[in-house]
Amino acid sequence: MKKYCTIRYYTFLWVLFLGVSCSADTKESLPDPVAGFSYTIDTGNTLRVNFKNESEHATTYTWDFGDNKGISTATNPSYTYASGGTYNVTLTVKNRDGVSNKRKKEITVAQNTTIGKGSKVSILGDSYSTFKDFVNPNTNPYWYPDWNNINDVVKVEQTWWHQLLQEGEAILEINNSYSGSTICNTGYNGANSTASSFITRMKNLGSPDLIIIFGGTNDSWANVPLGNYKYNDWTEDDLKSFRPAFAYMLDYLTKQYPKAKIVNVINSDLKAEITNTQTSLCSHYKTTSVQLKNIDKIGGHPSIKGMTEIKKQLSNVIFH
Repeated sequence: MKKYCTIRYYTFLWVLFLGVSCSADTKESLPDPVAGFSYTIDTGNTLRVNFKNESEHATTYTWDFGDNKGISTATNPSYTYASGGTYNVTLTVKNRDGVSNKRKKEITVAQNTTIGKGSKVSILGDSYSTFKDFVNPNTNPYWYPDWNNINDVVKVEQTWWHQLLQEGEAILEINNSYSGSTICNTGYNGANSTASSFITRMKNLGSPDLIIIFGGTNDSWANVPLGNYKYNDWTEDDLKSFRPAFAYMLDYLTKQYPKAKIVNVINSDLKAEITNTQTSLCSHYKTTSVQLKNIDKIGGHPSIKGMTEIKKQLSNVIFH
């Protein structure tokens, strides 16, 4: 009887051991974390960067903003650099088991440019920015004033850009605006618009401190080809379409005028594809973009009320 009990006791211990072992072996391990993030430059302050955490399987985050100052443990932090430059941002993530992973990206932020009294401003635009005797070259066709007797803007002082210059005590360098012009080299009814396009006229802007681009309206109205996003090695055929032409323009202006502040203005009521393309490419080229809202128009063009509203919306970005 004693021998039988002993056998049962050891059998019990062996089963218990196997149960514990199997339980330990089958414990589910956590997946390794994967660090990842994207970022956007603040349109109102080019030294401020907004980070979006795209990490997986992580529970803690440590950000090193690469300037030997900034550290954060927030999930989606924003950070303002003291000066423009190129910085290596590192995100280190960990899971609950303490397993870590890192992701590093090089980002470039531009120094804010102060625009104010005495600053030189150049405009690259279409009919919205024209006024008789105030376009350069003076052979550029204009829409204002009193085109077809349908709009109430009849004085240059009523234009959005004149009001903006007055508020900032700035100087008009060149207003290279051309009524009916498109960004790309395709115009209305598929016509070749190379002579008047933004990407042709962008080479005549003088020496500005601020460049205001205000276009895309005719590209939208004329149903020009959208094309594909392309960031280099543009061909003549590429520049007949809006997306590669807009990228080509921003690439040229940011390189040709590295010290100038560049502001792109997006008209209200455009096709979504035209609006979204401008927003996306301005983000890619780290260029300030302003989406206009609720602009009063007569004959498809800003009225006096609309001009004043444009000035207000731009002033909030440029001077504040």
